[in-house]
Amino acid sequence: MGYSADTETTMRVSDLVWKLADVSGFSLFAVSADEQAEAYASLLPLIASGQITPARDRSYPLEQAPEALRHLIEDRPFGKVILTMRDLSVC
Repeated sequence: MGYSADTETTMRVSDLVWKLADVSGFSLFAVSADEQAEAYASLLPLIASGQITPARDRSYPLEQAPEALRHLIEDRPFGKVILTMRDLSVC
């Protein structure tokens, strides 16, 4: 679940009960710089190793940044919307 997916969701409560799971909220913007650093220190190695993969919606070339912003606002995508730049070293 995540705010970028929507502000409401449904879940099977039995999944929480049988797995002894917890539900909690987290926002990197609501914590201190030290807590942010700790979160990134835990997450970045997992991303780098491929153990977790961030959800990715789609990529846009930098020239289409206005369309990417429109997509974020109006379509409310699930996952990251990425702006790409062409490789200037090949020019």
